[in-house]
Order: sequence, then structure tokens, then C-alpha cells
Amino acid sequence: MQKIIIDESVSQRQFRKVIDYLGFDDSSLPEIIAIKESYPGIPDNEIIKHLLNDNSIFITADRVAHNKILLEHKKSVYIDKDFEISKTVLKEIILPVKSINNKVSELQNNYVIEKTDIHERLLPDSEQQLKKLRTKRRRIRNYFEGLDNIGNIDISVSKKILKIKY
Repeated sequence: MQKIIIDESVSQRQFRKVIDYLGFDDSSLPEIIAIKESYPGIPDNEIIKHLLNDNSIFITADRVAHNKILLEHKKSVYIDKDFEISKTVLKEIILPVKSINNKVSELQNNYVIEKTDIHERLLPDSEQQLKKLRTKRRRIRNYFEGLDNIGNIDISVSKKILKIKY
């Protein structure tokens, strides 16, 4: 049975464009799994291992994930912010070569990291900085193919002394 898996990076408009491109209409849509709702925060390697098969199509706006999935001989459709669509490997994207011993894992319902007490104090104030931080964290998790493959994390924390004029 055919399935469509929608990455968290795909907007509703992008999804509709890809569905039209693939030739589906509302009456012929196969089973749809939205990562954002069903498996929030799932790493790319877990998507490949647990959700994709020969009958599935992955829809993404993430260039690295698209190439990674195609190199695993699975079907992926990439759509960018300008609604350009590709089903082939994106040539300008280079996947990092790494030797990570993946831990065996079961599919989880939720991959979102639990927040600690200090979490909110360390986050940036502006929405733009927060978005950049989330992107960096996601890229680090994906580089190591999930949090389970990260043994140690070193963090440098500094504080800025504010000079207040009275």
C-alpha cells in the first residue's frame, strides 16, 4: 500500500503543489503520515529506517534529507520555497562522510527533547535568533543521526555584563 510521508519542513501550500505534481487528487490520495503530527523531531535516519519503504514517497523542503533518502534508494520529492520540484539528487548538496555506529532503536511516537529548568534561560530573546538556534540543533542531531549517537556534549556559556546608565 502506497504512503506519503510529509517532512516537518513542508508547508501546506508546498504539499498541495507536490500532490498536484505527482498527479494525485483528493479521491486518489494514499495514506498520509505528517511527521509534525505523528513523529515530531524524528531524525532523518529514523525516517529512513522505520517509515520509508518501496511504496512510500517522502516530501521534503530539506535538501540534505532529500539527497540522503535518494541515496538509500527510496523515493523523495524536494520542493523549495519558490515551489520548484525535484525528484532527483540535488547536485550542489554534499553529504558529510562520517563513521557513526548507530544504536539499534525502535520507532518512537515523539522525538522532542524534554525541557529542563535552565532551558528557557539559555534561549535567545528574538524569534530570528531562536529559529537559527533550532536549525543548528536540528543539523547537529541529524549529523550524528539522532541524540542516542551523541556521547558527550561540551557547552560553553558566557555572560554579558550590561552597563546600565541611570
